[in-house]
Amino acid sequence: MSRPTPVLLALALLASAGNGNALRALQATTSPPDSIAPSMTALLPHDHWSRSALRRLATLGLLEPAAAWTTWPARHDHVLRLLRTATERAATTAHHAHNLTSALEQRLNAEFGVLRRSSIPAAATVGLIAGFRHGHLRAGNTIPSESGYEYTGPRPQHDDAWVGVLTHAFFATRWLSAGIGLDPADDDGPDAIALAYAALHTGPVDLWFGRRSLSFQAGSGGSVVLSGNGRFDGIGFDTPAGFRLPGFLGSLGTIRVTQMLARMARSGPIERPLFLAQRLSVAPSDRLVIAVNRAAIFGGKGNLSVTPWRVAWLLLGQTDVAGKDSDFENQVASVDMVVRPFPEKPALFYLEWGFDDAGAAVLRVPAILAGFTYAGIAAAPWALVGLEVVRFAGKCCGYPEWYWHGALPDGWTDGGEPIGHPLGGHGTELALSVAADLIARPASVETRLFVRDRGRENLFSPNRRGWSGGAALHASIGLIPGTRLDVDVDVETASSWSSLGGRIGWIYTF
Repeated sequence: MSRPTPVLLALALLASAGNGNALRALQATTSPPDSIAPSMTALLPHDHWSRSALRRLATLGLLEPAAAWTTWPARHDHVLRLLRTATERAATTAHHAHNLTSALEQRLNAEFGVLRRSSIPAAATVGLIAGFRHGHLRAGNTIPSESGYEYTGPRPQHDDAWVGVLTHAFFATRWLSAGIGLDPADDDGPDAIALAYAALHTGPVDLWFGRRSLSFQAGSGGSVVLSGNGRFDGIGFDTPAGFRLPGFLGSLGTIRVTQMLARMARSGPIERPLFLAQRLSVAPSDRLVIAVNRAAIFGGKGNLSVTPWRVAWLLLGQTDVAGKDSDFENQVASVDMVVRPFPEKPALFYLEWGFDDAGAAVLRVPAILAGFTYAGIAAAPWALVGLEVVRFAGKCCGYPEWYWHGALPDGWTDGGEPIGHPLGGHGTELALSVAADLIARPASVETRLFVRDRGRENLFSPNRRGWSGGAALHASIGLIPGTRLDVDVDVETASSWSSLGGRIGWIYTF
């Protein structure tokens, strides 16, 4: 497995609209909803601009929260239908955000325009990418000690910079889609493959296999369980549009399910452990969605062998039973909720309550992520403002540290990079986020300002224990036709250390 990259630009930019003239031309002739091309079953990555746009529209009341808080990567045609639904609702209700919804819909439509113009449902993207990284850390390992296990501390990485060519090839029909992407930031052999998947789209279920990321992101900065940073080689299925159960069970509303079984490269000396991820969400009303998230690293060469009995106990949440102990797996779970409590107010609240290990850990040593978003400040419906607080409890009452694990020494990371929340466990974070789109041209900007207080048992302690502040910026700006400039910058600093990373990419689609 490779370290995560800030943005998988290629898939998000497969057929970039590129300039304001193209968007204005599209605004004059909006395609009807049933004209969505069958070649649009591509997966958009978890950091695609439309993800933030869907949340903004849900905050405005033009989409149900369940539609905006789904698992990512998401299908292009599914996201486009959601944007068209928002456009129709805005037009019907004379909503002041109608121009915004139309521009977002047409922007996403334009990204895949090359597929509709071609008799061959395929496309390719080439980009010149430059990036750098300073003061970067990877999480360390746990090692045996007299008291059980001891954490070795994070591993400083060499500062580096790179320039390279990003490439992506893509093919899609109504029933099948496939893609492969190479990222110049990942130059360590096979892991330079950022994405390689094939998906079968049959009825309400999408079946896939290959390499892809997976995100259950609840907040602006990430999820307690999975934030989309890891890349997993495996198989799985999704129900992106959801379904309803018959009879009285229909009161649960729309149900969406995600399942994945994959292999990781290693966790310390444990080679090729299995990785299981699950999400189940229900929407009992059009203003509420509740979901259960769960993921586990288990087995692997050098660990207890994988047997049906041990897997059954893992699924039941039993850590130490006859024939299986907690060394077999490392699992993290959470329950999240998103609600829009005031029908006439563009405000939305969310909460994620997570736990590492089982039993009363959910009450004794929880992770709590809570926040709200508000759209339309100063009559600007294209802006979304959010405030969020995250708190991971420290070790207590016989329950283990967050994201650490003894027998699977890399803990809740992919090669030392956290696959959960970027705070890294034990500690507190307070963040302010702002996201906006420019209607006059295909451009979006997302910023996030945060302060952190990492505790003793954080993945990045002792090097980064204590207070720090930072910011993250992602911008996508249309240039000349067919091109886009993407910029990512992340900075965090304290009195005795600092880290800085970023990349800029000039992308061309043909």
